[in-house]
Amino acid sequence: MLNLTLLLSTLTLTIADEQAEALLKQHKIKTDRDSLSKFMQSYCDGNAPPEVVSWIEDLGSKSYSVRERASAELRNMRISALPLVKRAADSDDLEVRYRARKLLELFEKGDSQRAQLLHAMFTVIEKKKLSGLAGHVIKMFPFCEATFVQRQAQKALGATSTPEDRDSLRVVAAEILAMRANRNCLKPLAELLNSSDVDVRTRANHILRALTGKKIVFTAYAKEEERKGPVSEWKSWIENEGVKAELKHPLNLDNILLGRILVCVQSQNRIYELDSTGKMVWEKKNFTRPWGCQGLPNGHRLVGSYTSRMVQEFDAAGKVVWSKTGLPGGITSVQRLGNGNTLVACTDAQKILEIDRAGKITWTAAVSGRPFFAQRLDNGRTLVTLHGNKKVVEVDRTGKIVWSANFKLSNPQSARRLENGNTLVTDYSTRRVIEMNREGKVIWETTANRVYDAQRLPNGTTLVVDITGVKKISPGKKVIWEHKVSGAVRAVAY
Repeated sequence: MLNLTLLLSTLTLTIADEQAEALLKQHKIKTDRDSLSKFMQSYCDGNAPPEVVSWIEDLGSKSYSVRERASAELRNMRISALPLVKRAADSDDLEVRYRARKLLELFEKGDSQRAQLLHAMFTVIEKKKLSGLAGHVIKMFPFCEATFVQRQAQKALGATSTPEDRDSLRVVAAEILAMRANRNCLKPLAELLNSSDVDVRTRANHILRALTGKKIVFTAYAKEEERKGPVSEWKSWIENEGVKAELKHPLNLDNILLGRILVCVQSQNRIYELDSTGKMVWEKKNFTRPWGCQGLPNGHRLVGSYTSRMVQEFDAAGKVVWSKTGLPGGITSVQRLGNGNTLVACTDAQKILEIDRAGKITWTAAVSGRPFFAQRLDNGRTLVTLHGNKKVVEVDRTGKIVWSANFKLSNPQSARRLENGNTLVTDYSTRRVIEMNREGKVIWETTANRVYDAQRLPNGTTLVVDITGVKKISPGKKVIWEHKVSGAVRAVAY
């Protein structure tokens, strides 16, 4: 068993309890459970209050006084404004970029203040024993850079956790050890593959794969009987090879896929999922013309229907756990955002929509030219494929086009922004998959048989969907894996 007591050891408080509450109130953060829950969720998602969004826009106002007021307001917000200010620092607008970078310089000087604020929040959670916040505290761990904040976060986690959070605690403790390449985490992680919590099973498998480089096929949401073989394989490897195997350090959990590919076959009215061996492990039939899909980290699938004008989220068993119907047009792409909202492209309605968990449309951008694919970018803009206008563009929060790919396209179907800043575009009529830079220069391209979709994978290969099926293409343009199916229009690896 993993010694959680040691990992959740106490440390002398840096600030007194009453000072902790005062510091939070100074930053307009209430100290009740719900308020702290909302703050942590917003912090992790990189969101900000609505007024921050408005002030960011005002940084580029024609009025000097408006720009100055926006800068002053953002300076006062600091913690809540930081994520959007970081995005604004890369703005194409010179004035916005200049002011945002000046703000970041000021914010960097306040790193100690941010650490104190997080420490204060965790202190309040611990001392008040605010239960039910374990999930939020766990998500905050990557933001706890200072050691004294990390230790206080661990104490808060111990205080807020309920018996139902036991496995969540263990997987966090195991991840802390994994970050240090400490092989004492291996056996607990293997045990957690049998957790009753699918999220814990998913996370444990994710850490094991990243830490060891071992690619044992394990499907977290599969039935218990089907999971026994892979779990046994992991335990055998840990017992025999894990004692001496080289462990990855530093640990990178960002580029490890779970080994699944979700496929939309619109002509057959079905969605299904393949594991890393190509075996079908999940299927949903009688879903009318699925055109947009995304696999979620918890094993759920998000799917949009073109004909039924709806988007639905299915759990591991295929049950609908969230739905939005009656949308203004057929759905051709979906994206679950970090704030929990869902971005959809309503092609024939000439609109991009953002929908919250309550089903309320919180943002609409009217974009003419049949928006066929939409991706929310880190800078807050939205990358859009205009199928009818033969363009790929970026639109801001007002729906204004602020960038357009300087490249002649014939029939663009999808566009995804890559980590290197380039854009991967599929052009159906010319049968090309094109990677272009901001200036429209082609960096890489390959051909396919009337291509619908493409996704660049962490290992450099490209997942492509064309009229013959789904395939993986190497950087050298060779097909290294293929799944033949007629009528597929989207496929997403995750």
